[in-house]
Amino acid sequence: MKYSFWIGPVLFCLMLITTLPQTVRAVPQDGMRRFAVVVGANDGGESRVRLRYAVSDARTVMKLFQKIGGVFPLDCRFLVEPNRETLLASLQSLQRKVRKIHGRTGKTEMIFYYSGHSDEESVLLGGEKVYYTEIKHAIEAVNADVRIAILDSCSSGAFTRIKGGKTRPPFLLDDANDMKGSAFLTSSSSDEVSQESDRLRSSFFTHYLVSGMRGAADMSQDGKVTLNEAYQYAYHETLMNTEKTMSGPQHPNYNIQMTGTGDVIMTDIRQSSAIMVFDKSIQGRIFIRDHEDRLVLEMRKSDGKSMQIGLEEGDYTISYEINRALYAASVHLTLGQELHVAKAQFEKVMRESTVARGNPAKAKTAYKDPVLFHAGDAQVVPWDFMLMAEPKVYKNILHHNAIGLLGVSSGKVDGISLAVGPNIILENSRGAQISAIGNDTGWDMQGAQIGGIYNFLGKRLHGVQAAGIFNQLGGDLHGVQTAGIFSICRGNVRGFQSSGVYNMIEGRANAGQFAGIFNLTHGPCRGIQAAGMVNIATTEMEGAQLSGGINIVHGKSRGVQIGIVNIADEQNGVPIGLVNLAKNGGVGLTTWWDNQSGFNLGAKFRAGHFYSIIAGNKKSAMDDSENAWGGGFYYGVQIPITQKYYVAADTGFVFINHRPTDTFTDDDLQMAQLRVMAGATFYRRLSVFGGVGSAYIYRAEIGWEKEVSESIKKDMRPLYLAGATLHF
Repeated sequence: MKYSFWIGPVLFCLMLITTLPQTVRAVPQDGMRRFAVVVGANDGGESRVRLRYAVSDARTVMKLFQKIGGVFPLDCRFLVEPNRETLLASLQSLQRKVRKIHGRTGKTEMIFYYSGHSDEESVLLGGEKVYYTEIKHAIEAVNADVRIAILDSCSSGAFTRIKGGKTRPPFLLDDANDMKGSAFLTSSSSDEVSQESDRLRSSFFTHYLVSGMRGAADMSQDGKVTLNEAYQYAYHETLMNTEKTMSGPQHPNYNIQMTGTGDVIMTDIRQSSAIMVFDKSIQGRIFIRDHEDRLVLEMRKSDGKSMQIGLEEGDYTISYEINRALYAASVHLTLGQELHVAKAQFEKVMRESTVARGNPAKAKTAYKDPVLFHAGDAQVVPWDFMLMAEPKVYKNILHHNAIGLLGVSSGKVDGISLAVGPNIILENSRGAQISAIGNDTGWDMQGAQIGGIYNFLGKRLHGVQAAGIFNQLGGDLHGVQTAGIFSICRGNVRGFQSSGVYNMIEGRANAGQFAGIFNLTHGPCRGIQAAGMVNIATTEMEGAQLSGGINIVHGKSRGVQIGIVNIADEQNGVPIGLVNLAKNGGVGLTTWWDNQSGFNLGAKFRAGHFYSIIAGNKKSAMDDSENAWGGGFYYGVQIPITQKYYVAADTGFVFINHRPTDTFTDDDLQMAQLRVMAGATFYRRLSVFGGVGSAYIYRAEIGWEKEVSESIKKDMRPLYLAGATLHF
């Protein structure tokens, strides 16, 4: 017995090891193991302008390699703003790690990625330098079959010119895949700067390299992106998109020192959390933005072939441009989904036109989703004062600021429109609309609509709608709707709705809905619905429904439902209420006897693993009263062990009235019960069960004298029961 102390910890450790995620502890089935050192450094020293996106680029690359690049988290070292010593120590640590496993596993590969400042001879970490020769020697000292270094920094092309190997052309694709050696990729040549883009929120090179490895570079359409495919895609896209920048064209470089046949697989798109498959009919330049409006991927797609892109689950806005027309669609990717994107899902949208200074004839297109504001050929009026709204008169006017007495009208507004009467904007508005009566904008709005009675918006809102009576939005909402009576959104919502009576969302909701009476969403809902009486999600719900009355999900419920009645087509979450119903549950008639409340008869409502029971009881076992009756409510969980057997546990509250003719008497008691049961099902509809528990009994104090012992009023007693349930 002297070793018994260690049994528990040992068993716990074994259990922990067996339940670790596969990505942490497993080795790939083909025996290949890949390591990575990923470095991001915005600070290049006092003489250098601080970069904005180097660290975020490195983080993006790290996540990409861990998700679909075959690098397990324990085999990846992520360095943020390291100093010289930390960087070199990380490479030396990788040398030792690979040396230990060499010969004990299959093929080994290592990837080194750096994003930050550099010059013609070194990378710059704060005020310190790490010379290219040091980095290259440290990489070549790693005893891996394949070594890949990627540098995204100014003048990094000098890294590929270091003596020590012969530059070879990009290697051919072959199924043998027995390449060995080193590959060095850089974002620019030795005398060029590497450029960042605020539009991309990334450097050009890393953005297009990541886009390519997510699937845009998969020219063979085999679901895998090779090193050759990724480099060629990043090269052409970087060069094309920097040709007209102020810093001039940027030419990525490479130095390949490999032997053998085949190609290195950089990413496997099929390992993504979700896959987006573009139909053959879609062509043009495609932009994919995430729920935070960040550009995740940009690519060109030709007609006649499909294309698959590996992404994380979540909400995305897709737009594509062809023949100077812009089309957009919103989609939602779920875990493990392969979503097919067809041409029919897109709608034509307006674009923003910006005019180059000094040359009005040359306009460039800028993409600023979700609101695309454009001046077009409108006449610009900085300030305007008007008596009433006359839409036909002002339809070709762009107002920066407009003030009206009986109303304001304009073709477009880029500023403030203020009126006692209605504000009527025929197209887009960016700024604030304030009216004592109401606001009406035909297209998109970026800013705030505040109306005493109503707000109308034809398409999308990135901002706030607030009205005394109602709001109505014809497109997507990226903000807030609040009204005294009701708010309606005909598109998708990313934000929240609140109103005194009811809210309705016709599209997908990643939001909160708060209403005094009623909330309704027609698309998938991920967020919170809170209403005084009724919440309804007509497809699926992942979040929380909170209601003083009824919650309904016509689909899968993966969150929490709290209300008097909770209903779902498929309950995969937690329903808390008096009545809980789902198709993966049911309704039953249950009866049992226990030693504290006697005979009980009730209705059992089951949704998923959870159930509730509303029951009545007759004759307490506490005394000889034949007229004793009562009622109770139970809430618990039922877990199947096999198809036939199950276990259950619940807690309940029971009230017993010993003298029905009196509302409250000295003999009345309340009882809290905790029960644990086991049961078996016969003939699919009949189950029998039995169990034990405890009952905390609390007697009413009416009429009791002070000298009565507290032990008579309050008592804890054992509970045992047996019963049966008939399932309908």
